[in-house]
Amino acid sequence: MTNKAIEQTLEQLYSRHKGKVSDKWSIYLSEYGRLFQQYRHAPVRLLEIGIQNGGSLDIWSKFFPKAQQIVGCDINPDCAHLTYKDPRISVVVGDANSDAAQAAVLSHSAEFDLIIDDGSHLSSDIVKSFARYFPYLLDGGIFVVEDLHCSYWKQFEGGLFDPFSSMAFFKRLADVVSHEHWGVEKTSSAIFTGFFERYDFQIDAEILRHIHSIEFINSMCVIRKLKPEQNVLGPRFIAGSVERIVPGHLGLHLTQATPLYQADNAWAVRNTPPDEELSLRLQELADCDAKIGGLAQTIAEDEKQIELLQDRREFINELRQAVAAKDEHIRKLDDLVQSHAQGVADRDQQIASLNQVVAARQADFDGLSATFAARNAAATEAETRIRELNRVLGEHASQITSFTHVVSNREGQIAALTQAISARDEQLAVLNQNLARMDTQNSALTERLSERDRQITSLHETTSERDKQIDSLRQSVAEWIRQSEELRRSVVEGQSQISTLVQSLAERESAIEKLTQTAVIQEDRARSLEKSVADFEGKVIKLTSSVAERDEHLGRLIQSMADSERQIDTLNRGNAGLVEKILVLDGTTVEQALQMVAMTSAISEEQSKVIAHEQALSAREAHIIVLNQEMTEKANQISMLHQEIKSREARKFMNVARRFFRGE
Repeated sequence: MTNKAIEQTLEQLYSRHKGKVSDKWSIYLSEYGRLFQQYRHAPVRLLEIGIQNGGSLDIWSKFFPKAQQIVGCDINPDCAHLTYKDPRISVVVGDANSDAAQAAVLSHSAEFDLIIDDGSHLSSDIVKSFARYFPYLLDGGIFVVEDLHCSYWKQFEGGLFDPFSSMAFFKRLADVVSHEHWGVEKTSSAIFTGFFERYDFQIDAEILRHIHSIEFINSMCVIRKLKPEQNVLGPRFIAGSVERIVPGHLGLHLTQATPLYQADNAWAVRNTPPDEELSLRLQELADCDAKIGGLAQTIAEDEKQIELLQDRREFINELRQAVAAKDEHIRKLDDLVQSHAQGVADRDQQIASLNQVVAARQADFDGLSATFAARNAAATEAETRIRELNRVLGEHASQITSFTHVVSNREGQIAALTQAISARDEQLAVLNQNLARMDTQNSALTERLSERDRQITSLHETTSERDKQIDSLRQSVAEWIRQSEELRRSVVEGQSQISTLVQSLAERESAIEKLTQTAVIQEDRARSLEKSVADFEGKVIKLTSSVAERDEHLGRLIQSMADSERQIDTLNRGNAGLVEKILVLDGTTVEQALQMVAMTSAISEEQSKVIAHEQALSAREAHIIVLNQEMTEKANQISMLHQEIKSREARKFMNVARRFFRGE
């Protein structure tokens, strides 16, 4: 091979290749160029699992000109027809995960520097191929798995969160690199128990100690192999001698890393990884769903059996009616025999015929005896059904008792509701008191505003007097212009008076600002009161909704009791033809029905009480609405008063300012 061919990159070799087809993603070519560059001129031994049309083996022979052996393995029997001029290239046909194919591969080379898995892409094949061939990778070698994007697809035994996908296997393999820091007594192979059981393979913990690094690239995983002593963290190196910021490190030089104790860490001592356990729990849930489906089917079959029993019960009733008809027929026969027996003494010929009739009657008696025996058996079964009906009626009685408890609970809830309404009344009284206090505060505020108006009027009068003094001062300046010293003193006095006036105005402005703040505080209190009223209205609405829900629940209760009454009526109609015991049972049923009617009346009374409480609530709501309107009016009055205060303050301030500046 020429030096020019040796200098070509892997991408260039692929772009110029003309022989057998090779199929690789573009990122693989650049990454292989980076990963395999150090082996390019070495006598490497390369194994590629999955060669398809065989073109990659030709290209590897060009990329590694000094390679000793290049072995390709593929399950497709047509690959046996692939031939190569380069004697270093060998092809093995068979399943790479079979013992026969492994033996054939190792017959060409007992060890490899580079192994590439581009086989079936099934998760099971990928993890088993790694376990089978990684031990035959030399220390310093690289194991590369291609097309790992297939591990996200169920068609290749994978999925994004599949705990047994090939990507999940290599992610967990990355934990083996830092096995010395786990902090628990657990071998590096213990975390693969689920994979071992799922795919029926093993990896020795000693082999895993040779894993130096795991590198993930798009659709690729690169595993580097080194001797175990090269894969540990090693001693700690401390360089330098000055440690003014964080002292105490110099003594750690050449010390070994000690993992923190993790035996009490629930996430470290687990025997099964969470994702695998989740998979097991999901399978258990699926099994439970299947069992539930079976139970549902069994219940459906039982319901069919119950329907058959109902049909049998009707058949028994029909048999009872037939027996009653036979009894009536026998009675008629007895009457006929008695009428014939009166004339037997006079007519011997009729006696012979009557004997025949008696013999026939005896035969009928035998048949009726058999019928009586069947009737007794039917009566026994009827007694069993009667006991079942008694049990059902007992259940209905317990339901009535539970309904009584429910009604008692409802009475307690209604009492609690009455107490809540009383509490709301107290809150309304408190709100009325607050409104009265607000009215008092508004009156006080009005008085303060009147006082401020008087103060501002006094200020106006003072300002007018100051204006007169300034005019008088100006006249004095015009008249006594030659008396400069007196004029200066007068001017100084006038300036002092002006400063005093400005200070007085500032004080007035401060007082007005405080008054404004007071009005704002009052307005905030009014808003807070409005919010409290709104909250109270919301609570009243919730209370009304709760009462509606209670009414709805009572309606369902009454409907359920009506259904029970209909069921009891149905039982009464179905058992109308029973014998004396059934009549007694009917009497018991009537008593239960009377109890149900009495309970229904009690519920109706409770419902009327609830309606009365609803009316009381409606009255409370109307009262709350009136209070809300009054509070709204108060808030509007406060807002108008606040605006009037602002407008007065603005007008008075402008008047004072105009007068002041005119005087200046």
